[in-house]
Amino acid sequence: MHPPQYRHTQVRQRGAALLVMLVVMVMGTLTLLASSLGKAGLQIERDRVTADALAQAREALIGYALSSENAGGAAARPGNFPCPDRNAPGDMGYGDAEASCSAAGGTTIGRLPWKTLGLPELLDGEGEPLWYALSDNFRKSVSIINSDTRGTLQVYDRDGSTLLTPAGNEAVAMVFSAGSVVGNQQRNTAADKINTSNYLDTANGRNNATANGPFIAADKSGSFNDRLIIIRARDFIPAIEKRVARELKVILENYRAANGVYPYPAPFGTCSGTTNCNSSAAICRGRLPYIALPADWGGNYALPITAGASPWFIANRWYRVIYYSAGANRLATAPPGCSATLNVSGSTAAALFFMPGTPLASVTRTYPNNSLSWYLEDTENQNLDNNYVTPAPNSNDQLHLLQ
Repeated sequence: MHPPQYRHTQVRQRGAALLVMLVVMVMGTLTLLASSLGKAGLQIERDRVTADALAQAREALIGYALSSENAGGAAARPGNFPCPDRNAPGDMGYGDAEASCSAAGGTTIGRLPWKTLGLPELLDGEGEPLWYALSDNFRKSVSIINSDTRGTLQVYDRDGSTLLTPAGNEAVAMVFSAGSVVGNQQRNTAADKINTSNYLDTANGRNNATANGPFIAADKSGSFNDRLIIIRARDFIPAIEKRVARELKVILENYRAANGVYPYPAPFGTCSGTTNCNSSAAICRGRLPYIALPADWGGNYALPITAGASPWFIANRWYRVIYYSAGANRLATAPPGCSATLNVSGSTAAALFFMPGTPLASVTRTYPNNSLSWYLEDTENQNLDNNYVTPAPNSNDQLHLLQ
């Protein structure tokens, strides 16, 4: 039998060994936890970089669309978006928008034209340049962009069947973060780098590499890591309408200063083009006329065919989306059923006009028509009488008063 001192020594040694093992286990656990937290922190930072890049691109594209100078020459107007860039990084012209693009040609999807937008090259959290898709309706070569113009791109939620862009909210443009390589994607050669399918992914039957969509915003997985941000007409058309309204108000006020009265409206059920949207002395409410009475626009207050406002006003037929009304006190004669002034939520106005916002839900505005409910949301503003209300908070109409 061992003496008591020996037994005590054995106990102390076993206790020390257990303590060492415990310390080793704790240190290992802390190392694993630190590694896990480090990876999570790195992913959070990559996601932040991606989100910031997408937001910068979206802001720059909307800013470009709000400028009337972006197309150059006679085609300059607000509402144009740049074509995508079809060059690969390192190629001549990389970062510049293509001169033209179309869904039919498969060229309305490509890389973000960061140079054209006045940006530094934007990279996502994986170091990849951003990609960009554009609706045909907002290319600079399309004939008309105004409040009635709708996007054409559809984006589905993660399930592949629920639309994130239902009727009235179609996408005008989208920016994509491609992320790292998934599946069989190759990004090595020059040919690889201009092949959209080597960057944008497929989920639930929806392929983001398709030139005209439909696209998908799916959950991240081993075969899908795209992130995207959507631009809709409602994101920028209201700002363009404010610019149109500022110019129109000057046009109308100059007309009254020169003629003592405002022009008569054009009948609401006409205006399919430029030649039949003319003032009628029989009415005091309708559309903004293309040819005005009792005097044509002319001189410094002309509609843009001659002078006085930006050339895009007539070319893009803004006059036919605008509802316009004047009290008899501000017209050369008093048409039947017209009051001296207009009643607007209990106050009076000599004349007014509405900018109607983008079409809601499934409405597609066609011409000629007299469907005022396609343009104005408030019932009181739709009934073609002398009483109006300030647009409700859920309306996208803009009301502008004249005296």
